[in-house]
Amino acid sequence: MDAYWQSEFRERMLRFSRERPLGQHLIPVSIKIRTLGGCFCPGCNPHFYRAMRLEIEKARREGEEFEVQEHESGPEILVYLAVVGGVLNISAAMTNLITAIIKARSEGSNAGDKPFNGVELIVRGHSKGDDYFEESILRVNSSEDITAKLVRDALKRRAIVPHPKTPKRSKKKKA
Repeated sequence: MDAYWQSEFRERMLRFSRERPLGQHLIPVSIKIRTLGGCFCPGCNPHFYRAMRLEIEKARREGEEFEVQEHESGPEILVYLAVVGGVLNISAAMTNLITAIIKARSEGSNAGDKPFNGVELIVRGHSKGDDYFEESILRVNSSEDITAKLVRDALKRRAIVPHPKTPKRSKKKKA
């Protein structure tokens, strides 16, 4: 992994987490919607950006606390998620936002944006002990229909936060 990117990501997550109170079972997480081809830049995807901004405002009106970072490879949502039994729990409003962003990409393509080549949904962050984790949990092709259930199930089924590593005790050989 690129050391510069890792440092930049760590700073982005620290900046985000300093601005919000940390709950006992909450961790700051990055949910990245990465393009499988092409770009997400506003010049190439004006229809997508209009629709995405409307969905962001809708989620904020519903009381969700999050931050969206716009990148050429796709938007990144920084959010606190509850961790129960090592599995991330996501709210319905956040699931709906992610689903709406992916749908907006497809609908933007139909309205004249750059072609929609599909997206990959990635969850990443740092667990206790500062261990970096990243998992691609879903790939959606341009022809697939995306639903909130598909997004929610992918998160429940596959996004597991690693626990801090505990040092192994060395076994002493008997003399």
